[in-house]
Amino acid sequence: MAKKKNMIPPKKDSLEQAYSGFTVVLEDLHAKFDVFGENLSSLVERVTALEQLTEQQSEDMRFVKEELHLIRYELKQKTSLSDLQSLDRRVTRLERKIAAQ
Repeated sequence: MAKKKNMIPPKKDSLEQAYSGFTVVLEDLHAKFDVFGENLSSLVERVTALEQLTEQQSEDMRFVKEELHLIRYELKQKTSLSDLQSLDRRVTRLERKIAAQ
């Protein structure tokens, strides 16, 4: 049986071109994912650093609040200036009485 001349054989060039185009697209996607991964890694590092900074600042604020609480307590325990002046006047009067005797 003789082969027909009108029969069109599959073109290897078109398959190779499609494969090459597919390969180029895959390589481009791979490169973009690499860049995305690097940027994501950088972002994760920055977020981690910010979390650590926030934690440190929170600890500092707790310390400041505790110190402020102590200072307020100590100030409440201290005698006011008017109380000291009143006591000074009383002591002065008592000293005068004792000296007069």
